[in-house]
Amino acid sequence: MRGTGRTAGLELDLLFHPQATKKPVPLVPRRLRVGVTERIDYRGRVVDALREDEVRECIAYLEAQGVEAVAICLLFSFVNPAHEHRVKEILQEEFAAASRYNLALDTDAF
Repeated sequence: MRGTGRTAGLELDLLFHPQATKKPVPLVPRRLRVGVTERIDYRGRVVDALREDEVRECIAYLEAQGVEAVAICLLFSFVNPAHEHRVKEILQEEFAAASRYNLALDTDAF
């Protein structure tokens, strides 16, 4: 990606001042984007184990907010998907109200 998505076709004055361009509205509000402690490095090695207690806390929060679908996207999951799969398993166990779970690996993003 060359970063031209927001600048393609802009007038010259806006091209050199991208802060003046309109940013797209986020698909998910910031308050509904949560993170958990875990890290897999670029070689697929676990650097920091998935903290399942944090996953459960995030699930409880999202459920209280009325969320119906969850997208799971963790760094370097395309090399080692273990953490993404475990998060999905916990979601299926703990969050029956959510009708959809989507892993980044299941999309065409990679």
